[in-house]
Amino acid sequence: MKGILGSIDGQIEAISVDQQSRRRYFQASDFFNTLHGDLLKKVEKIVDEISLVRRSIGKSVERFDAGRICADCGGKCCDKIAEGNFTAFGYFLMIATASEKLREEVEKVMNEAKIEDDCRFKMWNGCMLPVDVRFDVCSHYYCQNNFPDAARTAVELREAFLEEPFWQLQELLKENGFGI
Repeated sequence: MKGILGSIDGQIEAISVDQQSRRRYFQASDFFNTLHGDLLKKVEKIVDEISLVRRSIGKSVERFDAGRICADCGGKCCDKIAEGNFTAFGYFLMIATASEKLREEVEKVMNEAKIEDDCRFKMWNGCMLPVDVRFDVCSHYYCQNNFPDAARTAVELREAFLEEPFWQLQELLKENGFGI
């Protein structure tokens, strides 16, 4: 596994992508578990909006047999995306949109030591995360040139519709002490 330089309390140390990813996940998980009251309601409202867009666009792409296209492609999106690109904000959004059962499964996966450079969520039959819970970088569909025009348009619409709620959620979290 490749190493990177990380900083903790001003001390620079070599940490693996796995360690960095796990730190970001647990930072997001801990912050999510402290949410309550008005802040929780505000977060839930924005997250619901994001989930709705992700689900509807995901359904549009699936109608064009994205599963077959992804299988033919061999999962190059997963190969192009280094887990080190998953931000604390991305983990927060994943945790906030996942069901409690899925959060428990993700927690188990995050607690396991990672052996390979592949994404820890990539399984033999695809991603363990439903399309509306995946990290944003996981749904860019690098092979979208193979998609029909309508499916490419759906992916572009997804980007446009998610820009504002992503920004709102990031700002809300920053204002309340979550380092993104």
